[in-house]
Amino acid sequence: MKFKIANKVGDSYTLIDNMTLQEARDVLALRILIDKNKFFKYKPVVIAKNVSRKTAFYIAMKSEELPNVTFNEEPLRYYPNGDFASHIIGHLTRVGENNSEKFKSLGYDINNEWIGAIGLEAKFENITTNEYGASLRGEPKEKYITVDKFGNQLKLIGEVEGIPGDSIVTTINYNLQKVAEESLDRLLKNLQEGKVDGTKRPYANRGAVVVVDVKTGEVLALVSKPSFDPNLFAEFGTIKDEETRLRILAPQTFLTESQKYYYEVKN
Repeated sequence: MKFKIANKVGDSYTLIDNMTLQEARDVLALRILIDKNKFFKYKPVVIAKNVSRKTAFYIAMKSEELPNVTFNEEPLRYYPNGDFASHIIGHLTRVGENNSEKFKSLGYDINNEWIGAIGLEAKFENITTNEYGASLRGEPKEKYITVDKFGNQLKLIGEVEGIPGDSIVTTINYNLQKVAEESLDRLLKNLQEGKVDGTKRPYANRGAVVVVDVKTGEVLALVSKPSFDPNLFAEFGTIKDEETRLRILAPQTFLTESQKYYYEVKN
């Protein structure tokens, strides 16, 4: 299916057609960002992330032809272990309409910064979200500038260097967590293939494991399946590929008729 978007040129409108759903979404999202930023012309609007070196070099070479288009290197959250302990670690997300004012008051650039959605990412987003006074976000670099009445930058007054976020240490034991995840994966696979009691259960894809130190109460392993790769959320604050997003957030969408019956009965 192809989509069309109206494009205003002067006093008339033309149509941009033959767009995929994702392309149409990207164009509309960009227009909304530009509109939100119209009174702050000194703040750049991000139109693309994680571009190739080839694209960056092309922009640099065409700087005279593209005077208002630049590129910057920015840090990107990376989770080296993929979906390992993903429900503990959590993932990032965009700032939503329901909490935009809250994060604005905390100094966030809500159009360009992601926040923790679940897990440790959410718990330790900043010092207001936990009782330990810890913040994974830290403090971004700040620039103080003067602008004219149109929002155009006139002069740089000063800069304040950023502060790195805190390091968080948990009671989770890496080796025990690994064993717990592998054991649960193996059990679910055996249930699906009927190796437990002879009955195949193709819908068996959910489960949880908790390991606690009985002497201290410390949680040593915490597993929940199905898991997800938090790297999928790191770049855009959401999953761009629709099918991948649904498989993680709404897996029941892909159930067969017999699986749907079981899912409806159990839920």
